[in-house]
Amino acid sequence: MCVVNVYIQDAEEFCRDPGRTLYEHKCLATKPTINGGCLGSDIVVNGNCVNTIDDYYESEWKCPDRVISNGDGSLLYPDKKCYEEKKVEPDSFTCPKDYELKDKKCIKHIKERPLEERICDTGSKLIPGDRCITEKTKEKIKGKICDKIDSRLVNDMCVTYKIIDAKH
Repeated sequence: MCVVNVYIQDAEEFCRDPGRTLYEHKCLATKPTINGGCLGSDIVVNGNCVNTIDDYYESEWKCPDRVISNGDGSLLYPDKKCYEEKKVEPDSFTCPKDYELKDKKCIKHIKERPLEERICDTGSKLIPGDRCITEKTKEKIKGKICDKIDSRLVNDMCVTYKIIDAKH
């Protein structure tokens, strides 16, 4: 799924301290007016006297609580706009080079030469390393000892192994 940011509304400007007055993106300390006026360099804003020079801090911005965010309840962008994240189906799909797109999956076709089948003569079997082994047995030997080279005693029988290369 893709995430699209949908515009909701402009962010709301506010002051952390409710005892302050918002004026030109500044949170100003408020003082009561005296006879409808203010002292010194203070000015009247929203019916209160405020000092625009000394006692202020920058305002903050927020989005409504219903907006999904990165953890703080808002998705506020530098342009002071609020957005909501919505998941949507992608418009298109792409695959890396050498892959083919099929039903939203990337498939790579790899061509290799097949291995040649290894075949042993009748009575022989294929062993690791593509070699054929022939088992020859002979009757029990007195004292259970095998006297031929490349033979060994298996279940009271002497087994001789003949190893040749497999054919292809």
